[in-house]
Amino acid sequence: EGVETDCVASDNEAAGYRLTRALIEKGHRRIGFVGLQTQPFSSVRERWQGYRRALDEAGIAYDERLVGGQTPQLERDAGEYTNAVMALPDRPTAFVGIHDRVVKLLYDYLSELGYEIPEQVEFAALDDGHPPERPDVPMLRLRQQAHLIGATSASMLLERIENPGLPPRQVRVEPLPAEDRSEEERPGELAAAP
Repeated sequence: EGVETDCVASDNEAAGYRLTRALIEKGHRRIGFVGLQTQPFSSVRERWQGYRRALDEAGIAYDERLVGGQTPQLERDAGEYTNAVMALPDRPTAFVGIHDRVVKLLYDYLSELGYEIPEQVEFAALDDGHPPERPDVPMLRLRQQAHLIGATSASMLLERIENPGLPPRQVRVEPLPAEDRSEEERPGELAAAP
């Protein structure tokens, strides 16, 4: 944030938007967002902005009570957040998590409380394309294109070394549905910068 430098990253705003939009299209109107810190990383803030945009476009009022944080005591705070939000008379029926680990914590707490997932509560999250920590947790997933991000970063770095006077560039890489592996590069093959 505020640093003029080359950057290659997932399009986090698009990820938050697409995950929230998918839950809205499944009929959810009360959607929580989990992982917003008091001083959030730009990636988290951008995912939250996508969440807000999807709610706004669907005419769904933003409810601060449905937004949970991520702190150094994530496990403890996830339980407190889950208990508080599920005690609301108009509790959420779905959650967007900033990543799959946050969703795993919610899944564990809600399962302990007796909720059936995904029948009563659905989840959506962004992951890194590696095998998920808990593949049995049902959720809508978007996957960061790690290979493409890395290859594009390396290509930009080499260009920067050859021409240090280039203006800083910001490249956003669209996340993919978790099952889509079409962008995977062959070993040793670098992708051109988009």
